[in-house]
Amino acid sequence: MSYILDALKQSERQRGRQTPSAEMGIPAGTAVVPPAPRSRRRLWWLLAGVLLALMLGYGLGKIGASWLQAPQQVIPLPNPYPVPEETTVAAPTTARTPIVIDSAPVRILLDDPPALSMNPAPPAGDTDAPTTGSAQSEPMPSPEPAVIPEPEFDPGVPDLRELPASIRAKLPELSLSVHIYSKTASSRMASINGQMLREGQQLGSLRLQSITPRGVILSFEGKEFHLKSVGG
Repeated sequence: MSYILDALKQSERQRGRQTPSAEMGIPAGTAVVPPAPRSRRRLWWLLAGVLLALMLGYGLGKIGASWLQAPQQVIPLPNPYPVPEETTVAAPTTARTPIVIDSAPVRILLDDPPALSMNPAPPAGDTDAPTTGSAQSEPMPSPEPAVIPEPEFDPGVPDLRELPASIRAKLPELSLSVHIYSKTASSRMASINGQMLREGQQLGSLRLQSITPRGVILSFEGKEFHLKSVGG
């Protein structure tokens, strides 16, 4: 800035030294009127404006350089969609073995009478009054109920095991898995070799004659025999 001011002052001095007669070709003997002071004031105002503009530019350059050199903080943008975590399913190491459940034979007896108690309760009037003192007798143990043997069931036909060997050799393997007996004939059913049958129905060369409380009576080539159920 000082260099610019010195140059402006030097140019102004040179202008002051030059005579107006030399610039405009006026003879040397004529009187020259000095320039009005307004031109000098305008020059000073122009110089002041130039200096102010230079100072403002210098200050703004400093501020801009410091702002550019300052580290800018980067704000991470939130992820609108979270990345799902990958889950790996472990393959089974051992092969599954099937579970085999053996179905046990079923025996159902319908219309069974309720079990009767063999020890009826004594009437209220027959109970002896308790005695006091040393003469009180010890309680007598209650007698055990009498066991009545169940009468042996007779189907009226021979059992499968009692058939002749010649007939048993022709018979297929028989399995009575379901046995349902009722006093009502229409409610009786039996499952022989996996097939549910009622009385009078045919199973190959066998015929279901009747269903008894203990099993079934089958007919094979005109020969009847009894096949017991579980517990029969």
